[in-house]
Amino acid sequence: MAQGIRVLLVEDNLNLATLQAQMLKLQPENYQVQIAYTGQQAKAALQDSLPDIILLDLTLPAPDGLSILRWMQTQKKPMPPVIVTTSCTEESVQWEALRLGAKYFMIKPYHLDDLLGNIRMLLRKPANGFFESGIHPEKVEYLHRVKMLLNQMTSQVESEGYRYVLMAMDNYFDHGRQGISIKALSEKAGQPINNTGGNNLIEAAIYRLVYQIWRKNSPAYQQLCSFCGLPNGSRMPVRRFLSALAQVAQREHTLPKER
Repeated sequence: MAQGIRVLLVEDNLNLATLQAQMLKLQPENYQVQIAYTGQQAKAALQDSLPDIILLDLTLPAPDGLSILRWMQTQKKPMPPVIVTTSCTEESVQWEALRLGAKYFMIKPYHLDDLLGNIRMLLRKPANGFFESGIHPEKVEYLHRVKMLLNQMTSQVESEGYRYVLMAMDNYFDHGRQGISIKALSEKAGQPINNTGGNNLIEAAIYRLVYQIWRKNSPAYQQLCSFCGLPNGSRMPVRRFLSALAQVAQREHTLPKER
């Protein structure tokens, strides 16, 4: 049997951990799930061998999830990507988890499809792998163009903002402009929507990426500004950037490669 996807599931709720492991094992990607019920068990598992991905609860018998993330940052060997899965809705905790290296922050209860989508996005399987299996060829080509355009504008391909932009472009292909709203992205990622008027985590992550892209001001970004009718190097709001990128990729415009 082909090598499966090794998952370290760190969850102190025995019933929930068992159910989640069973659901993952039923997927066609051949998930191989190891469960750690405490922070100490998680550290021991990571010292023994590294999985492909970690699903990390935050409220664990000591050390807790944030402490695990801090410990991972001190390790000399590269650590696997982490998806935080928790019932904690405090925005300060979410920011801290992302600052400490978590790639996604999912609030329980969430849909299994959303979790699987985040795992697939993080593992970046090629077109002949599970990530794009069953996706219409036109969509595969469209997302490929999106990645090429983004890679001409930024080197931050491992950032959460980059992944959320790809999620937005995926939604745009399926649902048009309504698919790139922050509300639509928040629902897809299982993130709480900020009703106070400030940025939520998704919008903040995309904002950081767009800010970096603006600061770099590559020829590709200048061309994107021109497409929008803006002077070269103009600073675009998040929603305008997403809309412009989606339209350029869909219309198969070719932006110049950075020299």
